[in-house]
Amino acid sequence: MDTSNHGDGRLVAYADESSAPRGMDRQEYLVCAAVIEKTDADPIRELLRPLLLPGQRKLHWSDESGRRRREIVGVVAGLEAMQVIITHRSTPSRKTERYRRKCLEQLYFELPDGGHGPDVGEQTTDSERHGS
Repeated sequence: MDTSNHGDGRLVAYADESSAPRGMDRQEYLVCAAVIEKTDADPIRELLRPLLLPGQRKLHWSDESGRRRREIVGVVAGLEAMQVIITHRSTPSRKTERYRRKCLEQLYFELPDGGHGPDVGEQTTDSERHGS
């Protein structure tokens, strides 16, 4: 999502989402975004690229060991970015599209200038979105 930064430059948000059980009777749906200045995108990409293992195209939390997760978090935590996390808790459901939509609505509200502009983030397949 590109959005203006009150004339200071352009911002871009990189977003991802996840759904996970929380106990026997709860489910949590999360949408997270890191908001950075557009001019910082390439330098940040270069900082993150060494974290990729041979053959990896992207970093993905569920593919990483505990040690690697800590390493990745250490690098990401050192970035100068505004990070937004939106969460929805409910009873378990395989159909999460409504939760996704509500979280994204809240994310747009939380972003500078209301999140105007195109999305930038990981695409979700129908099977991922519906928990298949």
